[in-house]
Amino acid sequence: MIRFLLVLVFAFNLHLHAQHRPHAFGLELGGSGLAYSLNYEHQSANGFVKRIGLSLYPADLFVPLQIGKVFGKRIHHFEVGAGLTYIYDGPGRVIVIPRTHGVVPTAFIGYRYQNPQRRVYWRMGFTPVVFLDYHDDHKKAIFFPWVGVGFGFRIESLRSGQ
Repeated sequence: MIRFLLVLVFAFNLHLHAQHRPHAFGLELGGSGLAYSLNYEHQSANGFVKRIGLSLYPADLFVPLQIGKVFGKRIHHFEVGAGLTYIYDGPGRVIVIPRTHGVVPTAFIGYRYQNPQRRVYWRMGFTPVVFLDYHDDHKKAIFFPWVGVGFGFRIESLRSGQ
């Protein structure tokens, strides 16, 4: 599973370096990182958004990956997305979710404020997560309705001079 995640991150990084579109760094409270996540995202000219995040707890690790689409041409946008969150649920049991190791599906449906003339953006929406619970030698899917609010800062390019 770790190898799969590393391949996804590597492919994500290669794709981003081939383009010169806006990049952003942000913080999301709630969302696919559950309590919070620090995120890096790239938005292409056609409105597709690719996002990777990191959320650390004393004994737990969450790495959300998401691909989405932003609709709208001015400052108010509708955003939808889907992805996977890698979860390492450590021995400390800091968070109260079903014991999970591996990848869980996530989604985002919501509103995004992004003025093309400004560097700041924010977003909020419905961010459900589906956990697979492995108690008592049976698998059970648990739908976890959740919300997220995020904000961040866009930069035009990570390459110098562009």
